Amino acid sequence: MAFSSMRPWLAGAAITVTLAGTAYAQDAKTVFEARYAELSAAQQAKDLPKLQTMMAPDFTMIDIQGNEHNAAEMKDLMDKRPGGAGVVPKITIVSAQISGATAKVEQQIEIHTERTGPDGTPAKVDITVLTDDDWVQSGGVWLLKSSDQRDVSVSKDGDVVFHQGK
Repeated sequence: MAFSSMRPWLAGAAITVTLAGTAYAQDAKTVFEARYAELSAAQQAKDLPKLQTMMAPDFTMIDIQGNEHNAAEMKDLMDKRPGGAGVVPKITIVSAQISGATAKVEQQIEIHTERTGPDGTPAKVDITVLTDDDWVQSGGVWLLKSSDQRDVSVSKDGDVVFHQGK
C-alpha cells in the first residue's frame, strides 16, 4: 500500500488518538475533581482521621516558603487556616495526567472571605494557591502523596498584600 493511500487512515488514527487522549485527560480531571471535593469537605470539617485515609503514609506538603510538613502536622495547619463558617474554597483542576498507578495534578484553590481587621473594619480577603500534587493509587483508591505550593497570592479589598511564587 502506498504512503499516499495511507494518509486518510493516518489522519483518522491521529484524530482518534487525539480524541482518546482528550477524553482520558477529561476523565483524569473528573476523577480528581471528585477526590479534591472529598478532601476539601474533610478539611472543612477538620476531620483529620478522614484526611489521613486520603493521604499516602509518606505524605508531604511543601509550603510556599519551602517548609516540608507531614500528615501528622495537618491538624495544626488546618487550625491556622483562614476562613470561617460558610467559607468554602473553590477548587479548579488546571491539569491532571494519570500514568499507571501515579498521577500529577495541578490544582488552584481560591478562598474568598471577609475578615475584620485590628481596627474593627471589615475587609474582603481573597487567597489563591496553585499547587503541583502527586497522587498514587493503592488498593484501587487515589491517595495524595505530595502537594507543593507553587504560587500564593493574598489580596485585601482588591489590593495584593502578599504574593510569592517558585
